[in-house]
Amino acid sequence: MGLRSAAYICQRVTNAVSFILDAHYDLQIVNYLDDLAGCDVQEKAFDAYAILGEVLDNCGLEESIEKAAPPSTSMVFLGILFDTVSCTLSIKDRLEEILYLVKSWLQKERCSLRDLQSLLEKTKDILEMCGLNSSKFSSHSFRRGGATWAFHSKVPSELIQFHGDWRSDAYKVYLEFDLQDKLSFSRAMADEILN
Repeated sequence: MGLRSAAYICQRVTNAVSFILDAHYDLQIVNYLDDLAGCDVQEKAFDAYAILGEVLDNCGLEESIEKAAPPSTSMVFLGILFDTVSCTLSIKDRLEEILYLVKSWLQKERCSLRDLQSLLEKTKDILEMCGLNSSKFSSHSFRRGGATWAFHSKVPSELIQFHGDWRSDAYKVYLEFDLQDKLSFSRAMADEILN
């Protein structure tokens, strides 16, 4: 990849800042591209924040005033709200962003491969944040999930086939049924046999 990618350059620079803070000040930060976050005990937090500012300044790096946030008990970093009082992580804003994205998708008649990849990457981020293995999900998951959702919503088979671009009723292989559905089938069979 070399140094041609702006993202790669950002990551290398913030890696260097992280190294300087660790090696010379015994401060650890988390860095991702051009985002930096630190966490320290209350007594040291303001000093650590000031040291980070000095290191950035000494390295000739301009700190984004809009993104800079002094020490507090909560912060948003990479779309995740960290709350040290309640000891929680929240991804509410990311979920709202994805819900908005999905709603806008419902209005589309077509999409580009890039649009689909963007939606998939955001969805994978949420899955990872929830502790799920995102490698098990792909654009095919939308196709399978969409067929299941449409089927349970009583969408006619012909429309499911059409929208999924299936030439046969092969989509039925992908349908997922919850335990309640499976039990209702068994009850219906039992009722028919007993009557």
